[in-house]
Amino acid sequence: MIKKSTLIKLAASAGIITGFAVTTQYSNSTIFTPQAVEASSKFRVKLTHNAYIYDYRGKRRERRVLKKGRTYTAYRAKRIHHKRYYYLGHHNYIKSANAKKYTKAKTSKYLFTVKLNPGAEIDVKPAGHISQWDMYGTVKVYQVQKINNQTWYKVGKNRWVKASETNKNPDSSTPNTNSSSRDYNSVQSSSNLNESQQKNQYKYTDRGVKKLSSEEIQQIKERFIQDVNNWRSEQGLTPFKTNNWISSGSQTRANESLPVFERTFDTSHTRPNGEAFWTAFAEPDNTNGEVTSWYSYQDESTNELADEIFEGFVYKDAASNWGHRKVLAKNYSNPLIGVGITSTIKEGVPYMIVYANVGHED
Repeated sequence: MIKKSTLIKLAASAGIITGFAVTTQYSNSTIFTPQAVEASSKFRVKLTHNAYIYDYRGKRRERRVLKKGRTYTAYRAKRIHHKRYYYLGHHNYIKSANAKKYTKAKTSKYLFTVKLNPGAEIDVKPAGHISQWDMYGTVKVYQVQKINNQTWYKVGKNRWVKASETNKNPDSSTPNTNSSSRDYNSVQSSSNLNESQQKNQYKYTDRGVKKLSSEEIQQIKERFIQDVNNWRSEQGLTPFKTNNWISSGSQTRANESLPVFERTFDTSHTRPNGEAFWTAFAEPDNTNGEVTSWYSYQDESTNELADEIFEGFVYKDAASNWGHRKVLAKNYSNPLIGVGITSTIKEGVPYMIVYANVGHED
């Protein structure tokens, strides 16, 4: 029997690609679970300053910094060494001085909805600077404004889009004299492309606003395992194999974590029923570790997505003290790996949730 070590760590590495967060955990029967809190005690807080994460003793847990402006669910307030903290779950606390209670403002009544063209450019104001936000699919229009014979739609706070980049364009008969230098409508108007080229171009552009297909998920899994095994071979380690029980258990972990991610914007090593992660596997005693990540994607190929996940776990894991890399570098006898992947669209942005579990065969 392999001795199981303990490592409980949550991390979101600022050095990793945008929208990519990773966590890791080894098997151990003494894992702590968050204390039960009545639902009525929950409240939202918004960070007024960047905030460090602390444990229940007031000691900093990691180097990750929660960014100013983000909102989180707090379960209670607690005094630690005469200072007030907010408890965010998963043994994470922040100083209350860095946050304030937050009530989401009621959304203004919208005028109508429009469907954005793939790659539609979002500006901070009509004919203004490009916003840092991207939006996809169908959105609500709250205001209409016309500037220089061009109609603009307000689709959110400091978010405007040209009507010409939606399916409802009242200026369709008016020449566009203020068009962007980037031609995002080329997919729709590319009459010079043959049918096969247009079909491929639509598929590539549109995948960014859809959930991953089962075929794409399988391709990502195979490429990721290939990346890991190539790296292990370079380190003189035995490549992983996979089998039904560890693959099935990893997919179960990804599936059951999806509603958690949609609710908390995070992943967890504890199952929704409060049990440890290895209870999801048919052979829990042979399950030795778990790493997990989430990643926002758009038009990357399946190979690119798999490579990004691998690099995040292995080469961009310093903020997690290389905990994920250590899991993937374990040289068990007859090592196994299983990968579970699922995807969702949250607030108009597509996300991929990944769980990789390692174990061994007897």
